[in-house]
Amino acid sequence: MARFRFPLRRAASAVVAAVAPLALVSPALLLLPALASADAPPAPSEAARAEAREVYAAVCVSCHGPAGRGDGLAAAGLPVRPVSFADPAWQKATSDAQIDKAIVDGGAAVGKSPLMPPNPSLRDKPQVLAALRDLIRSFAKEAPAAR
Repeated sequence: MARFRFPLRRAASAVVAAVAPLALVSPALLLLPALASADAPPAPSEAARAEAREVYAAVCVSCHGPAGRGDGLAAAGLPVRPVSFADPAWQKATSDAQIDKAIVDGGAAVGKSPLMPPNPSLRDKPQVLAALRDLIRSFAKEAPAAR
């Protein structure tokens, strides 16, 4: 039995040596979720969501359509059909940052049609911008399933 005491002691020392640095780091690791949520913008307020719906109706619906399918009344006269927000492939391939940039800086800023106008006033309204992005994302959830 005495023969095994030394190897066990060495193994225990190795475990303590490996775990000890974690004791110094772990309090900081516990704060990471709080720090991440502190940087995350708050969810858009109901007023911001209402303003986003107004912006969409006034600025976006003429080309993108009421359901976001790129079939607005003005879309027929455009050289390139507006993107369908209901398209799952587009939703998956497009980041929130790309959507925000297209909304604020216009289509040309993201390599899309220069006919999509910029909305620079939304740069100073992050909650309205986030609500408009959420509205755009919601069109994929509302699209009827293909038959």
